[in-house]
Amino acid sequence: MPELGPLVERYETSNRRRAVKASILMAIGIPLLVLGTFAVLIFMNGRPGAIMAVVGAMLGSGLGLVIFGIVFAVQAVRRRDEGFALYEGGFVHSWRDQSVVVPWGDIGTVMDTGKDTALARLLGGDIRFLVVLIGGRKIVINGFTAGATVLAGHIREAFLRQQESGGVSR
Repeated sequence: MPELGPLVERYETSNRRRAVKASILMAIGIPLLVLGTFAVLIFMNGRPGAIMAVVGAMLGSGLGLVIFGIVFAVQAVRRRDEGFALYEGGFVHSWRDQSVVVPWGDIGTVMDTGKDTALARLLGGDIRFLVVLIGGRKIVINGFTAGATVLAGHIREAFLRQQESGGVSR
């Protein structure tokens, strides 16, 4: 493990929020799917288009909510104890019993891919930074991490300093 220097700050990710959002999304999505399926069976024979549009919206919304719920549930299980430790010479992304050590010189690019919409805020995607390492590995910092914007700002500043000083320092 490369020496990253002293610890500056630790940023924890709230898997509880992920799990709660997964539960809420599925609790809304599953009944919508069931109601939409029954509505298709009831209204399928020659009903006006407006009714079928409502039924289609129910099915589409229900399916979308269930898919997002499953994704969040899987992330909540797979990324238990997720966090980021910021050091003077890089950062460490850790979860469960795994970790990725990232010296500043290993960062290929940092992108803000968040979208400030009501849906994105609801799903934790309003804050989303993608850190792409030189080897191609991607690390996502999102709204489920407390202080994500501050952490991403530190990483971006270090990346830009590294670029200005001529790139990789190993």
